Amino acid sequence: MFKTTLHVRDIELDSRLVTSIEQQIAEAVGVWAPRVGHVHVRVYGEAGGSALCTCFVRVDLLPNGGVALGDSATDPARAIALTAARIGAAVRREMEERARALHRPVASTVPIS
Repeated sequence: MFKTTLHVRDIELDSRLVTSIEQQIAEAVGVWAPRVGHVHVRVYGEAGGSALCTCFVRVDLLPNGGVALGDSATDPARAIALTAARIGAAVRREMEERARALHRPVASTVPIS
């Protein structure tokens, strides 16, 4: 299982929400979880107590690379859910692209005479 690091600022984060974040990310990466090295989740509110909450997730993929994106909503749980869905789709696209790249013919560097 991959490691998850949570960074929170200006948001109350209880154990229920932490568990929810971890479950949503695990479900989002799905079958690609063995290829995930580390997940970084940042959840933060606007300074001054504004109603906007932003969630940003970076997924480090093995052996290298990764994807990162975020989303915002007025509710932390909604921002997390939106971001988890988007990161799941991004991981899937990245892994499918890697699989396609493995099956592409490599251009020859030897001149044809």
